[in-house]
Amino acid sequence: MAVNYIIYALGMKGQVIDKVFVPYREQDGTFPIFSEDLQRKNGSDKIEKAENKVPSVTEVSEAVKYIRHGGYRWRLKEYETGQVNIFKPEHIVIREL
Repeated sequence: MAVNYIIYALGMKGQVIDKVFVPYREQDGTFPIFSEDLQRKNGSDKIEKAENKVPSVTEVSEAVKYIRHGGYRWRLKEYETGQVNIFKPEHIVIREL
């Protein structure tokens, strides 16, 4: 049985952003989840570098587990414009259907 998710992105003041966001999938089929621990360990100035990416996240449910755990960021794509942003877990609300 498949689990479907609705993902809400929150603005800086906690309001729901009135846009449709979908998980961004890279060409290799993985979802980019970035680790704040890896960023500190690697001494990276930006989190969105490949060295800070959690490898082999191929299912949305797996990405959701990382985000709910905390300490990870998820790259989401705005459905209408295709703009891509990285969101902190406190700025993402995930509902299961």
